[in-house]
Amino acid sequence: MVILFIPARDKTAVKITALVAAVISLFLSIWTYVAYNISAGGYQFVEQMNWMPMLGASYHVGVDGISAPLVLMAGVVVFCGVLISWRVDDRPREFFAFMMFLATSVFGVFASLDLFQLFFFFEIAVFPKYLMIVVWGSPRRANTAP
Repeated sequence: MVILFIPARDKTAVKITALVAAVISLFLSIWTYVAYNISAGGYQFVEQMNWMPMLGASYHVGVDGISAPLVLMAGVVVFCGVLISWRVDDRPREFFAFMMFLATSVFGVFASLDLFQLFFFFEIAVFPKYLMIVVWGSPRRANTAP
């Protein structure tokens, strides 16, 4: 959300803010992976809060032995994605905001312990992915139409 408040003409500040967010995500995902106690197993770093009690849905996150490496992978991919996208000059504020929104939804999918929340995070990933593909997709996208 912070990226959207940066003026569109300040492209460098947008990119640096996205990089800082990606570095923080990377370090937190590395910490989660390293701090996960394999011998204890099960879900760790669990947080739960009622979200929509009338539907039985709650904000319930945590990682287990499978999702901890996936969270690490997501952190690495987000960091690399920001670095690789550094040369995006066509509306970088929107591009990096969508990328961070997508990263948030991916982390949410990998850490969800509530089925409703899993579907919520999974579905909100569709919107930024679609817009990033349509707006900033391949430069040859106009030439590939039948």
